[in-house]
Amino acid sequence: MDGGFFADSFQMGVGMIVRDDEGGFVVCRSLLVDGLFDVGEVMALYEALLWLQNLGLENVIVEVDYETVTDALNNPSLDYNILIVKILKKKNAIIETPTSK
Repeated sequence: MDGGFFADSFQMGVGMIVRDDEGGFVVCRSLLVDGLFDVGEVMALYEALLWLQNLGLENVIVEVDYETVTDALNNPSLDYNILIVKILKKKNAIIETPTSK
């Protein structure tokens, strides 16, 4: 998952790719989410997790490159805002191990 910010519209474009266990392409998706920086990154992750769930995928590895989100995923005891807490609850249900690029 990766994205780019559009400051003039307060939105973020997000691209997501699902690969198999050998790194081969399975499916991709792109979308716009509202919010910039922390909120945009968290909302993008939330949308990615919903998409993975709708695809019926479990025990996946999610790659993110935004330090705040990566830190929150790797250490749920840290004090982050309510959106990240909601993501962490969702994460615990469907992803195995987050990584950072």
